[in-house]
Amino acid sequence: MLSTPTASPKFFCWIAAIAVFLFVYPFHASGEPLKVGFIFDSAIGTHGWRYSHEQCRIAVRDEFGEQVETAVFAKFRANEAEVEGVMRLMLDSGFKMFFVLSQEFEQVTHRLAEEYPDAIFEVATGRRQARNVGVYSARIYEGFFAAGVLAGQVSTTGRIGYVGSIDIPEVTRGINAVVLGARLINPQAEVHAIWIDAWRNPALESIAANFLIDGGTDVIIPHTSGTEILQVAEARGVFSFGKASDMSNFGPNAHLAAISYDWNQFCINRVHEVIDGTWQSTDTWGGTDGPEARLTNFNRKWVGSEIIAFIQTLEDGIQSGKIHPFSGPIYDNLGNLTVENDNVPTDAELLNLNWFAEGIKFK
Repeated sequence: MLSTPTASPKFFCWIAAIAVFLFVYPFHASGEPLKVGFIFDSAIGTHGWRYSHEQCRIAVRDEFGEQVETAVFAKFRANEAEVEGVMRLMLDSGFKMFFVLSQEFEQVTHRLAEEYPDAIFEVATGRRQARNVGVYSARIYEGFFAAGVLAGQVSTTGRIGYVGSIDIPEVTRGINAVVLGARLINPQAEVHAIWIDAWRNPALESIAANFLIDGGTDVIIPHTSGTEILQVAEARGVFSFGKASDMSNFGPNAHLAAISYDWNQFCINRVHEVIDGTWQSTDTWGGTDGPEARLTNFNRKWVGSEIIAFIQTLEDGIQSGKIHPFSGPIYDNLGNLTVENDNVPTDAELLNLNWFAEGIKFK
């Protein structure tokens, strides 16, 4: 009679270790190109948020060559059902990694991540991680802080306009960062802000820009997705900025610089990790290894080499952690001390920021 072999405890330990490894590190077959999908929430265009992510895709393609195959889904005003259908088709055809460029599609991403556990997903501005879902964003307020410094330098009235999109902490951080940057140069500078309650509304963006100029602002900083604010600034003879990428074609005289988002190295690093089998879900919010928000494409007609060098040194200090835009003391616009001397808010406090700094006035 044959006896049944008895597995040793060591055997079960090895099995458990292998199971954990496969669970934590999704498998990518060597020798085959890694298929990477980029899911946009709208048409890519030639500027702005989506365009800056297209540069990320191009950087990945150029970095890896035949090791990687990329594809894009970009439809004007795509809805969740369309995105889910396209991503499912891509997953079924062998795509193993996705950059999903809007928090709007975070829920559908998590549904698909559960159904396709060997695929990897990165969600821009996402708020919820999973085993195979990471989230990332730039510290966008750092770019607005630099814009505030430049606005404070060029403004002759000390009145800086700000067109805010939606009343959320990201935009609140931006408004605060602008006035804190401007007051490094001019302690009496004011930021006059307007909400339009939309990321993109050409008519309201134009109306808001004209209203701010009529009220005496000579620099307007947009926190919206369009180019209308810059075009109004060009027509009215005041200054403005490109948002998320260079927009100087829409206002060559008005465009002081671009508040640019650079996702390239972050995307390259994450693709490397998938290929190497070392990818793990992270919540990446800027920092030395994350996406950057900096000023680029300075208008040399109006911005001298000395101020550019000063701003770039400031940005380097922010990236290294030696400088923080929200370093105290900071008073809010009601006179309350919100950040004490030499303190800085925690990331949790910044992510939920709900106060406005001294010098901010709403229209």
